Amino acid sequence: MAKKKISDNLPPGVFFLVLACFFLSGFSGLIYEILWTRMMVKIIGSAPFAVSIILTIFMGGLGLGSYLAGRIIDRIEQPLALVKLYGLLELLIGVYALLIPLLLTAFKPLQTILYNGLYDQFIVYNLVTFMISAIILGLPVICMGATLPILCRFYVADLTHLGTHAGRLYGLNTIGAALGSLVCGF
Repeated sequence: MAKKKISDNLPPGVFFLVLACFFLSGFSGLIYEILWTRMMVKIIGSAPFAVSIILTIFMGGLGLGSYLAGRIIDRIEQPLALVKLYGLLELLIGVYALLIPLLLTAFKPLQTILYNGLYDQFIVYNLVTFMISAIILGLPVICMGATLPILCRFYVADLTHLGTHAGRLYGLNTIGAALGSLVCGF
């Protein structure tokens, strides 16, 4: 007996909608990264170390989110449950994006105290700054990282087309990210 495809019970157009959302996810994700970096640099300084801290948090969070989602995503059998989970993560990222300016405003006095108190201790200062920044930015970037495995599980119905479909998802998200970077950068 042939295995039922994941798309058999879905309304028409759902795949197109999911692809469009993933494109927009990449678009907004890079906009968030650029804006959050600009906001964080105003608080923690514009030294290369500050930018490296933020970039490390983003890349590490994306990897951690992807790893965590990859460990549990195969347990979800219903395709609409995958779409709902993806939507929930995107909603959480969007809500958190609205809170970031408030969190950074609350973080600024603490960062001033840290800077003044640890000015002579370069490594300790940057390590503490990294930990605090990771606490502030960790949740949304982990959620961002979890979206690709979830959509791969949803979109890849047949393992013979795994590379094509996963590549299409990743490529679409990356093109969206490049466009978001272009729009936000200028």
